Amino acid sequence: MVRVLNPRSCLLVAALAIVPVVGVPHAGAQPATQAPATQAPAPTAATTPNIVAVVDQMRIFSEALGVECVFCHVDGPNGRLNYRSEGNPRKQVARSMIALTADINKMVDLGHGDTPATPVTCRTCHRGVPNPRPIADIVRRTVEHEGGLAAAAEYRRLRQTFFGAEAYDFREDTLLGTVQRFIDGRPDDAIELLKMNLEFHPQSSRGYSTLAYAYTRRRDDASAIAALERALELDADNNTARGQLEQLRRYQRRRE
Repeated sequence: MVRVLNPRSCLLVAALAIVPVVGVPHAGAQPATQAPATQAPAPTAATTPNIVAVVDQMRIFSEALGVECVFCHVDGPNGRLNYRSEGNPRKQVARSMIALTADINKMVDLGHGDTPATPVTCRTCHRGVPNPRPIADIVRRTVEHEGGLAAAAEYRRLRQTFFGAEAYDFREDTLLGTVQRFIDGRPDDAIELLKMNLEFHPQSSRGYSTLAYAYTRRRDDASAIAALERALELDADNNTARGQLEQLRRYQRRRE
């Protein structure tokens, strides 16, 4: 369930959760002996966290992954998030990724010398999604584990949610290239995805000719011929479709 929170207030508390806190005992701890007031160190710029800067950084993280505070933090009492809790493993993953990004930028800067380098940020890879796997990998893995129908449904869902954003590559060439990798071994799954492709690209001659090839792998020549005829209606210069159509018709005449 997505929880609607005040972005600035939740980021402020989250920021406080990741900076050192001095002099606050944890639950169950014995009271520490109070040092004389004259010995208490005065706050300095080095020991006082810049909360505004930290809040802004947390907002950048949230936007880069397309998530809210609850993605890394855990529920606390009274329906509030416990920002200090380490109970959500994603918090440690986030720290590791922050350190990785800093290391990458150091290496990039060294490689560029005096030339300014474009910094790597969370958005460089995530592009607004928590799991930045390419759409081709998502389709391929879903086909392997759940089949073509499930892969087509997942593609539709992602396209409906993220189309027009930078998250995924929804170009037809990308989808057709992905399907062609398993079209010979899994023609039924390929056909489901290629039919879905024509929902989004109904005037695609290449889409119909690729669908026709998938039908031939299933030995459904009648459907293949119909798809090739449609491909040529859309693009009379599609010589690949024309050659495949003539080949199928000759094969049918020999069988009659």
